[in-house]
Amino acid sequence: MPLIRTEEYKPNFLFRIGHVNTIYPHFFRKSPNPWQHRLRVSTPDLDFFDVDWIVTPPNQNLLILLHGLEGSSASPYMKAFGACFSQGGYDVAAIHFRSCSDQINHSRTLYHSGFTEDLAFFLQHHTNQYKRVYICGFSLGGSVTLNFASRFASQMPEFIQGFAAVSVPLDLVKSSAQLKKWENLPYTRRFLSTLTQKIRLKSSQFPDKIDAGALNHIRSLWDFDEHYTAPLHGFQSAQDYYEKCSSLPFLNDITVPTLIVNAKDDSFLSANCFPAALSQKHPYLHLLTPDFGGHVGFSSLNKKQYWIERIVLDFFESINKNLSNSFILNK
Repeated sequence: MPLIRTEEYKPNFLFRIGHVNTIYPHFFRKSPNPWQHRLRVSTPDLDFFDVDWIVTPPNQNLLILLHGLEGSSASPYMKAFGACFSQGGYDVAAIHFRSCSDQINHSRTLYHSGFTEDLAFFLQHHTNQYKRVYICGFSLGGSVTLNFASRFASQMPEFIQGFAAVSVPLDLVKSSAQLKKWENLPYTRRFLSTLTQKIRLKSSQFPDKIDAGALNHIRSLWDFDEHYTAPLHGFQSAQDYYEKCSSLPFLNDITVPTLIVNAKDDSFLSANCFPAALSQKHPYLHLLTPDFGGHVGFSSLNKKQYWIERIVLDFFESINKNLSNSFILNK
């Protein structure tokens, strides 16, 4: 698809600083909780994951949301998307990755950027009543979304109409290197604070299989993935995990309309996360790269609705109307 023009997100001067745009929603966007009830899904491996719902029957459209690293349905962007799409005529299901709801999961594994099994299981067993299903992921959840869109392309259910990925690290190797930079140290520390707590819980659950001793040497997400994510999920190393779970090499396989929104000032993303040449020739891939937005930010002083919710909703609505091939931002 041709690159979509990027000038339509025009924040005020405050949000033209990437880190401000990233941080602002976390502290100042106090969206009401839109979730009506929680479903606990039992998995074939005797584990579970939780899904928070907004349901307004009868409804033929479902939006599935996938949060970012150590996020949840309580993340400001998840609540905002839930409210926006519910008002737009969609039921909404916010899937928690394992260990990210209120209770630690049962198995010794957690989740990672290529873990699509729970999404596939949910689609198979809990979406049959819907005519049209759309999936939107953020950051790590965007990786899971694109990995599912590409690797399940040959067996994609007909009811899945579109995908969106926001602030997604398409190249995990280089994006992990980005996160080692000093400017990203506060984010790394925040991620590691909860990830290390989970490893201590897992170590108490499985003392003979998980050694929490290496936590004393963890200084970066690369370190954490090297010592824990990779071995817990069957990868040889962090490098092996990143190479196998990066979505960039598989984007060509996508066969359903897909929107990627990555801001140029997102400090988490490397240059490879803006595949302009690929998007120009791809029949289903739409790439939007605004100059500003930070990481899952796209902030506004209007706390009720941000630009990013409207743009993803407009994209999915264009699919509904069979207009995705001519999708243009006209806000």
